[in-house]
Amino acid sequence: FSSSFAATNDPYEKPLNLQTGIATGSEFFEESNVDIATQLDLVGTTGTKYVRLAPKWYKIESVKGTYNWSKVDEVMQELRSRKLTAVLNVGPAVAPPWATVPEGTSLNGLGPNYPDSTHFLNYGAFVKAFVNHMKNDLRISDSVWQIGNEPNVYKENWNSTASPKLYTLY
Repeated sequence: FSSSFAATNDPYEKPLNLQTGIATGSEFFEESNVDIATQLDLVGTTGTKYVRLAPKWYKIESVKGTYNWSKVDEVMQELRSRKLTAVLNVGPAVAPPWATVPEGTSLNGLGPNYPDSTHFLNYGAFVKAFVNHMKNDLRISDSVWQIGNEPNVYKENWNSTASPKLYTLY
């Protein structure tokens, strides 16, 4: 039995160069270093190169203007040691208490974990500090950045209808 395939210009007949990744749970940075290492070892067995992480603003900047990068640095070192690339999601939905909408209230449809309008610039300062920290440690090249999380899941993220205007405020 023999067969042959004619060469075509049809893009669907060409092999795809797909990149795969694993998304960690939202509590990944809460886990022990041993558990993180174990999980990343398992990720390495899949052959993927990307790990999506969501470091939480409130854990890194619990006090306004004071940053604790220790857990982020530890996780990044674990990724590098396994030749994995971080996809970093630095969304505003996990703002520290000093920057959030008061409990039980809503601002422009945003839920209580989002920064209120007086803290939009603080969120911007956090993202800038995060990028600068990564750049200064020469790790910016082994990361992919994502701002925000699932903007299309409007009932969970926006507490109202989907709003491109609100999403782009951040």
